[in-house]
Amino acid sequence: MTHTIRKGFLAGFTLLIFGVLFFTACKKKVEPVPNRAPEPFQVEVTLEEDGTTVNLNWSKAIDPDDDVVSYTVVLGDTLAKSLTDTTFRITDLGYDYIKDGKVIANDSAGLSSEVTFSVSTSENPFLAIPDVNFEKYLVDNKIDKDGKVNGKMAIEDTKGVTKIDCNSLGISSLEGIERFTDLQELYCFDNRLTSLDVNSNLNLKELSCDSTYLTSLDVSNNVNLEVLRCSVNSLTSLDVSKNLNLEELFFPYNSLTSLDVSKNVNLKALYSSGNSLSSLDVSNNVNLEILNCSVNSLTSLDVSRNVNLKILGCGVNFLTSLDLSKNLNLENLFCIFNSLTNLDLSKNGNLRYLSSRNNSELSTICVSDVAKAKAEEYWYKDETAEYKVCD
Repeated sequence: MTHTIRKGFLAGFTLLIFGVLFFTACKKKVEPVPNRAPEPFQVEVTLEEDGTTVNLNWSKAIDPDDDVVSYTVVLGDTLAKSLTDTTFRITDLGYDYIKDGKVIANDSAGLSSEVTFSVSTSENPFLAIPDVNFEKYLVDNKIDKDGKVNGKMAIEDTKGVTKIDCNSLGISSLEGIERFTDLQELYCFDNRLTSLDVNSNLNLKELSCDSTYLTSLDVSNNVNLEVLRCSVNSLTSLDVSKNLNLEELFFPYNSLTSLDVSKNVNLKALYSSGNSLSSLDVSNNVNLEILNCSVNSLTSLDVSRNVNLKILGCGVNFLTSLDLSKNLNLENLFCIFNSLTNLDLSKNGNLRYLSSRNNSELSTICVSDVAKAKAEEYWYKDETAEYKVCD
């Protein structure tokens, strides 16, 4: 019987062991919970009254594992680490500063979360006036109202300024002129500018920049321009195709080889002497009253459509002929140093001044009245040229 009890005990014990082992094998293994990064938070940006200082305020970043959290602020050249507070002040960002930054929440386990923010400081209320002589003019004329020559002026002071007359003041830069958006007249001749930006001066009607050492001039945006004077510079090109209101154009003594004035139908005066023009088409300029194209390389000149012409200067070219039969209003003619072989003035009854000297091939000048022609006080010709009534 004892043997039977022992045998049953062993069987039961064996079953118990198997049961424990089975239960242990079937029980789900529990993995340890990994450390987690700080939870998302919010950042608020406020701009102080000076317009260049910002305050950052952010909500506390909760760490799910109760790790200690510190903060890092990144904005441009600004880097602040190990912050425990939830505020940060950034000064002296300057005007017109626009940039994105971020606040990073770091926990003691090395995990982090970040939130981006945007900063936009105030528009600069000042414009730079780097040229001392230009700013002195603005101060002396009560345009720069702070009364100081300090390299800047308030943009507000440019409003309502319609005329600037700063000739012969030793100015080397008109930087800042672009902010004078109400400007209608700019006179800056006889300075040492070398460059001039008037692209933003859309209301400009008159520009005089003679003798300023310019090598280029862009007036394509100045569609209201009526008068342009840019003589005695170093311009090699000049585009006036957008200046449809242009009435007077002066650019003597530059280095232009061509000029297109076909769009400038309102042009009344054109001065282009002292360039290197080999041709000049003024057929569309029917309102032209004054044309001076002397000292160029013209071999021909057609003024048959310029019936309103009163003054014509075409001396020192290579003209062999000149038809003035349609120019009945002509009063002054200057055509010296050409290669004219004939000149008919019989239709030009209003002519009061004539200079046709140094045309060695010109032997006859046709007129309607020889005696009247000889009596003209201001008619000058070569002695070899003779007034005649021509058929």
